Formats: sequence, C-alpha cells, structure tokens
Amino acid sequence: MNTTSKHREPIFAGIFYPDDAQFLDDLIAMAVQSAQPGRFGAKALLIPHACFDYIHGLQAIAWKSATGNRHPIDTIFILADTTHYDKPAIILPESDFFDTPIGSIRINQNSCAEILASSTIVHIDDIAHMKEHSIEVQLPFMKKLFPEASLVPILLAGKGDAIARIVSNILDILLLEGSTGRLMVSSSNIASSVLPQKASQLAAKMLENISRFNRDGLYRDTVDYAHVAVGSIAAVLGLSHLAGSEFCLLGQADSGILRDNNVESIVQYAAAGWY
Repeated sequence: MNTTSKHREPIFAGIFYPDDAQFLDDLIAMAVQSAQPGRFGAKALLIPHACFDYIHGLQAIAWKSATGNRHPIDTIFILADTTHYDKPAIILPESDFFDTPIGSIRINQNSCAEILASSTIVHIDDIAHMKEHSIEVQLPFMKKLFPEASLVPILLAGKGDAIARIVSNILDILLLEGSTGRLMVSSSNIASSVLPQKASQLAAKMLENISRFNRDGLYRDTVDYAHVAVGSIAAVLGLSHLAGSEFCLLGQADSGILRDNNVESIVQYAAAGWY
C-alpha cells in the first residue's frame, strides 16, 4: 500500500454539502432517482456550484445526463474559475486523490503531467484548490455515478478570454486521439444580480451565447460578481470535439427562493449538456 499519496480533504463538506457519508449518499441517490434529464450520453456538461440546498437537483439532472454513453467514462475533466490567485494561470493540484465523504477520487496524474508540460502558464498549487469550492461540490455526484473514473481538476485564474483559449488548445492536443471515455464539465453559474428581473435577463443572454458558441458574448454580457465567471464555459465551448454539438438546457433555477433580504444577490443556475 502506498502511504505517501497526497489527499485533498473535503474542505467544504459540512458547509456546502452534508459531511455525513450515509446522509450524503442517500441524498444523492434520491436526487438522481428523481432526475429526468430527457437526454443521455452528453459529451460535456454545464453544472452550477453552490450549496446543495440550492442546486443538488440540477446537479443530479446534469450528471445523470452523462450516463448512457457508448463508451464508459474513465476520465472526467472538471473546469472552474477561481479568484484565489494573484495572476493569470491554469492551476492543477499536487494531490493524488480528492477525498469526498463517500470515497476518494483518483487524480489522473498522467493527464495532469501532459497539461503541465504544455505551457509555462500551468501551475501546480494545492493551496489554490483547497480554497476553491467549485470543483469540490461536484465530486460527490461524480463519485456516485462514475465511481471508477479518474479526475483532472483544472482551475482558471484571470479575467478575459486568453486563459480559456489556452485551456481549449491544451485539451484539444491532449484529446487528439479522440474524446472516447472523456467527459468535460464546466462548474459555473450563469448570472447574478440583486434585482430578480435583471438576474433573469442576464441568464437568458448567457444561455443564448452558450447555445450559439459565442465566446465573445459570454464576456460582454457577464456582470462582474464573485458568483459568476465564465472562463470555464468559454474553455469548453472552444473544444474542437464539441464543434457542431447541440447545446441542451436541462434545468434552471435561482437562489431567490432562499434569499434572506432584498440586498442579497440572486444567482442564476443552469444544468445543461452538449450532445
């Protein structure tokens, strides 16, 4: 047994989602059973990140829609934006495993090594991954539905499209032999505003841009809130193997139902897939 493996602990368990293993497992099982995505075999997913109280139903719909592929999913790339870094970068973990309350997920170190060798802007930084919840909140669903798959967690730091384009190019090279068995996930919210109508309008614009593969529009129509960054979405849209794919909205919700006051931002969430 290798006792030198590095594990990233589930930092946000008990904060963003339950830390009790049995309760979490039961919650995910019920959500997945109830989910009706309508389509299966997604090549890539858009999944929101927030507390489970807001989004676990949407997470279940999205993750379930990736089942039913002709080829078993063996590697899952989860992309997310982070503000916990002081310069533009693509950030990979040093850890060998990302732990969840319901089990550990192995990091695909071979893929990470190839990404690291692809650009000087790629950094290895466990601290950045420990500070960010956007990837972690997806992992219990990944572990439940794809228990044998390995993980490539990628954080994007920096504003503008430059980092997203680099990520797209790197992943295109990595997937040159085909995307069979690979699943791409953007962990991202789509809009935010203190005004409910404004939040809805921004969300509609964002979804239109995504459906049209309009990367420039993503940045033009994004309001700069901590809840929303679109680099990971833009990176997925730039992948060659998704060219010509159909974008399908599977579900949508917002945080308004649990808002405590009129000055708290309403965040718009969407579950979607590319087919």
